[in-house]
Amino acid sequence: MPITDQDAERLNLSSPAANDIGLGDIIQELQAGENSGPSTVAWTDITGKPATFPPTLGTTASTALAGNGTAAAATKLATARTISLTGGVTGSASFDGSANASITTTVAAATTSVAGAVKQAATQANSTATDVAGVVADLNALLAKLKTAGIMA
Repeated sequence: MPITDQDAERLNLSSPAANDIGLGDIIQELQAGENSGPSTVAWTDITGKPATFPPTLGTTASTALAGNGTAAAATKLATARTISLTGGVTGSASFDGSANASITTTVAAATTSVAGAVKQAATQANSTATDVAGVVADLNALLAKLKTAGIMA
C-alpha cells in the first residue's frame, strides 16, 4: 500500500536523520517506481550530507600508509598486557607486540577440583596369590602405594 503525502511528511519529520535524507519522499519514490522500474534519488537532492569524505587514517591514503602514527607504523602496543594461565597449569608473560611472548608454566598438583600433574604410584608386582588372603594382601599393598603417591585419599 503506497504511503500518502501526509505519511511521507510525517516520516520526514520523525527524526533529524529521516528529514535530512527525505526518507518519506524516498519511500514514495520507490513505491511509485515499483511498476515502472528502478528509481533513483539524486545526490544533490540529499541534504545534511558531508561536503567531503576524508580518509579516517591520516590525511590522504599515502600518508596513512607512510607512518603518521597509525596502525601501519605501530611497532608495539602503547600499554603492555599480561597474558596469564590459571587452573591446572599456571604462568604468565608480558606482551607488548614488539616480540613473541613465551610463558613458562607450572603444572599444579592434582586435587579433586584441579586437574593438575599426572601422578604415578610406585611399581606394584603382579599378584602371585593362591588364596583369598593373598589377594587381600596384594590389594592392600596396591592401595597403600596409591595413597602414598597422592592418587587417592
